Amino acid sequence: MQAAERFGADIICLGTHGRAGLSAAISKPVAQQIMAKSKRPLLVVHPPTP
Repeated sequence: MQAAERFGADIICLGTHGRAGLSAAISKPVAQQIMAKSKRPLLVVHPPTP
């Protein structure tokens, strides 16, 4: 988020592991943390399904 602010980015794009269940409940995913704090739009890219 700091880099996006510093460079004046229009959007933040990040990848996700697509975790769910207990592993997601134990540690709040980074994408959720950024969505809660950022004023910029966020594009979350999920891994391809096998």
